[in-house]
Amino acid sequence: MTRAAPSDQPVRILHIVGGSAFGGGSMVILDLVQSAVSHGHAVSVLTTEPLLSARTRALGGNVIDVNAIERRLHPWYDVRGLIRLVQVLRRHSFDVVHTHTSKAGVLGRIAAFVTRVPVVVHTMHGMAVHDRSPRWAILATAAVEKLMALCAHRVVTVSQWHRSWALSLGISHEGKLLAIPNGVRQDRTPARSVESIREELRVASHESLVLCVSRIAAGKGLEDLVHAMSLMRTLAPARAAALRIAGTGSTLDVLRTVVAEAGFDANDVLIGHRDDVDDLLAAADVVVHPSHREGLSLALLESMMAGCTLVASAIPTAQEATASGEAAWLYEPGNVPALASALRRAIHDPRESARRRQFARRRAREEYSVSSMQDRYGEVYNRLLLERTGRLAEPKGDVHVGAVDERDIPTLVALHRSAFPGFFLTRLGDGVLAQYYRCALDAPGGILRLATVGGVPVGFACGTSQPAALMRTLVKRAPRIGLALLGECLRRPALLLQLIGRIAGRTRDVVLAAAVPAARANDGLAHTGAELTSIAVHPRAAGRGIGQLLVIAFGKVAAAKGSTVVHLTTDSADNSRVQSFYERLGFKRTGTLQRGPTRSMCAYQIGVNDLCPPGPQPGVRHDDAARSAA
Repeated sequence: MTRAAPSDQPVRILHIVGGSAFGGGSMVILDLVQSAVSHGHAVSVLTTEPLLSARTRALGGNVIDVNAIERRLHPWYDVRGLIRLVQVLRRHSFDVVHTHTSKAGVLGRIAAFVTRVPVVVHTMHGMAVHDRSPRWAILATAAVEKLMALCAHRVVTVSQWHRSWALSLGISHEGKLLAIPNGVRQDRTPARSVESIREELRVASHESLVLCVSRIAAGKGLEDLVHAMSLMRTLAPARAAALRIAGTGSTLDVLRTVVAEAGFDANDVLIGHRDDVDDLLAAADVVVHPSHREGLSLALLESMMAGCTLVASAIPTAQEATASGEAAWLYEPGNVPALASALRRAIHDPRESARRRQFARRRAREEYSVSSMQDRYGEVYNRLLLERTGRLAEPKGDVHVGAVDERDIPTLVALHRSAFPGFFLTRLGDGVLAQYYRCALDAPGGILRLATVGGVPVGFACGTSQPAALMRTLVKRAPRIGLALLGECLRRPALLLQLIGRIAGRTRDVVLAAAVPAARANDGLAHTGAELTSIAVHPRAAGRGIGQLLVIAFGKVAAAKGSTVVHLTTDSADNSRVQSFYERLGFKRTGTLQRGPTRSMCAYQIGVNDLCPPGPQPGVRHDDAARSAA
């Protein structure tokens, strides 16, 4: 475990982006700042970009204006910047460092690793290379990203395609790499009438307004769009269309020359940076996204959310966002005649365009809302803070009881550690705990259920419908458990003395027996049902009925696996609160077990049918057959 502020203190979050130009990634950061501030966290952004700085302050965030990250590669400036980042992190003691962009991702992650920041997250808004880059460039970039992934606890991609590509390149493993799509606001109501907007843009009533909202930079495909519009004018001069490009960027002068050479008035076509994008989208007949490469374009998602007729290059992320063209007219990237053809079809096939507009809006609302993106990043922060520090955010929202997979093992360990701080098994260390719960997950008949509140993990239930199979799995993996225990003993020599004392005291619950109350072959009791071996609820979530939810969910899954009863054991001495909890649920005491000379255990059981709730409860959701009541 690493340092963190107490649970009643605001979470201290730092976004590192440096001096990158304002764009889609900046908007994502601002959405995360807004969400963090609304949850009472203390959020800062390390940037020298003026617009991002101003908007961060307007949202209630703090700006750290330190010139530490240059976009260009320069060894001296990069070393100096790394030193400055380390100084900033040591001065402020952040709980979470979240890096963005390639250069900030490298320097920021190294600095966070050096200063032992508890939680480090990196978002790959895109990569320095794309799928059509030279192979050597792809491999070199992947090697750097693979090394940097070792300095982060999660690496986030903005699309499933990017995650799959990163996995194929070996950048990291499935447990560390996850996809969180960018999100945009659902309320896209224009402030002005369509007529007034078109009049301002000098678009005649008989012309179709073709709009592109983009940062003006290499790889955005804007020259393709200009040439395609010129080709349309040549092939069909009677079908008038007016092109408007909103945005600024590093290649503006080059684009201005291209526009003029194509025979257009650059003062009309290039309308600069706009804060009224919703108005522009409402007035447009067709919106074009011609990028040759992109992360996940916010402009594309905004156009989908606004229900626009879309023409987009068929780069992988656009194909993913538009469901392979169901939401847009797609064309081969860089193919000017294909772009011109797609524009003509979008303009002159109103019925099909209307169908695609409706699909686009529905898909954007379901898959790409800003609230969904904010919630998912919040879940990443909260889960990592729990796993890394034991800290749990205040649980708010609906209860969800779901299945557990391999990626949840660190969460189970953290919850166990928080719920059972003084127990012998806990003192054996996180490695032993992880091995035990991994065995419980993999063994035939294993039953594990995780409870979350508003996406925040708060508790779990663990057990098996085949106790003997769990014991066999534990015995089979005893070498792994032993290695984990050896590592913990080397780290904490006092633990070795405790183990020796346990063995000398002829106590049976050392490692495996401590972990598996099910292993009681000579107890003289019937063991034909499922065994509930552990149930843990974080102290901050106590008193919310989470334990009851988990027991009921466990019973439902046990029934689905063919069990008719659920067994458990719990300590006899100084444990009346836990005993009362099970008795209130209907468990009947069936006997007493003796574990060593000093430890006595109460045995309980209940029929799975007796765990049936009276009916579904509001605010409780399950992802399997297990329904439960609070």
